[in-house]
Amino acid sequence: MGNRSSRISRVGNLKRRARRGRVIAAGLNALSLIARPLPLPVVRAIGIMLGHVAWHVLGRYRRRALTNIELAFPEWPRRKQRDTIRRMFHHLGESLMELVWLPNLDRKKLERTTEIHDVHYLDEALASGRGTLIFTGHCGNWEWLAATVALLGYPLTVLQRERD
Repeated sequence: MGNRSSRISRVGNLKRRARRGRVIAAGLNALSLIARPLPLPVVRAIGIMLGHVAWHVLGRYRRRALTNIELAFPEWPRRKQRDTIRRMFHHLGESLMELVWLPNLDRKKLERTTEIHDVHYLDEALASGRGTLIFTGHCGNWEWLAATVALLGYPLTVLQRERD
């Protein structure tokens, strides 16, 4: 059994995480109220602007991302590294706004906004009767991918590990 201070610390962290989760949920709900009535191109533009603001305001995360890209691509010029990370922030803002807009997505909007390729591989795998696992990288808008799979009528369960 751990000592009292470690237990208190654990409880404090849980309370802090719960409070932070509530704040994030409230923020997402507010963004959703803004985004839901708007057309998708406007929502995406707002997201890019939010990402641009985040690039300037969230210095800790910007510095961490720049350090990581320097390690991953030391041969890239510094300017290319910075431009790539800045565009990543823009993309994350865009993906966030797409996420809160996602309840608007229906089959008609899906067909206008999303290119779908090689779905016959999924059909063949499912026809075998053995089920299918799809692994995706942690990049792009995977929430949109999950919504697409569901709207196409495929059974779907999403797994993720708990965030560190």
